[in-house]
Amino acid sequence: MGNAYFISSRLQLRKAQILDKYYLHVFDVIVDSYKVATLGTDCRQYGNAASNMLAFENEVFYTSPGWFYFLRTVEQDLQLRYKSVSNMEIAFDFQRTVRLLPELCHIYRYSSYLKHNAEVHYAPLDGKTSCTPHHGKLYAFGKGVKTKGATGKQIAVYNKTDEIEENRHKPYILVYWAANGFDTTQPVERVESKLAAKWLNKYLIFPSDLDSVAFLGSLFLEAVGKTFTFRKLNEVTYDANRNKKTAQVTLIEFPPFDTQTLYKLPKNESRCDSDTRNRSEAKNLVLRFIDKGAEQDWLQLEHLRQSVKSPDNSNWTTLFRRYAQQFEGRTTPDRMARVELFG
Repeated sequence: MGNAYFISSRLQLRKAQILDKYYLHVFDVIVDSYKVATLGTDCRQYGNAASNMLAFENEVFYTSPGWFYFLRTVEQDLQLRYKSVSNMEIAFDFQRTVRLLPELCHIYRYSSYLKHNAEVHYAPLDGKTSCTPHHGKLYAFGKGVKTKGATGKQIAVYNKTDEIEENRHKPYILVYWAANGFDTTQPVERVESKLAAKWLNKYLIFPSDLDSVAFLGSLFLEAVGKTFTFRKLNEVTYDANRNKKTAQVTLIEFPPFDTQTLYKLPKNESRCDSDTRNRSEAKNLVLRFIDKGAEQDWLQLEHLRQSVKSPDNSNWTTLFRRYAQQFEGRTTPDRMARVELFG
């Protein structure tokens, strides 16, 4: 009653006392007595009145049962359907003997990022990227994702431990680090990719991808690219054809993530549902299920089979079987048993 709406035994909406630029109504999403997200409804933008915005609380990304559980809860109880991702951040936290920030500070001081620098020893391999330092505590590569003219991608590097100690509002991250083998008495640095729709919309992204470490790892590596590789302008060599070459230095090498192929959309392809998108999602799910055996992928396939119209005149059972026969990974008894599940 009043400003609280009980949707189910586990989910309720509470009217938020804030004004939003893009949404007429804003609600706190409460699941099992905890606020897990903010929901914006009745979009103010012309032609998008039916669109809703769901933004998760930071804590749900570090604690069980995880943000994907709450996404499914909202979809089921409110009868909403995922459309696309407008903003997301993918972070890589690490500890090492030689800290990254001091090295980056040195590179920046003697780099072509600084205009009129009299001592330029380094230049970014990606010459189009800008770099903005924030009092030596954070370095941001690229414009803010919501800035006019931005690419929709920004890479930031900072000391996450310092940020937590200064703000003291994210103790759950310390618990998460300790559970994953970090020494919480020592500094933890973070490389963070901030991604907006302008950049994300180049890729085919399905709801199941957002719960896949392999997919998110691939997206992170794609976003970071050669950000941390620099040309050493004072170290020049020549090849046999007298072509000038400069030495390169890479400040951080990321570990070999368990990655998966990213699929780029044609520039003119619509973001709406289509047979092509459904086929692509089904194939990705089948191959990933055979490879990993994740229950979530199997449940998503069942959802497609039962709730989504199959493309053209085919049927999902036939398509799943065809995709399973295209599996090219290393064969093991478990994987072959999963192939057999598709007939």
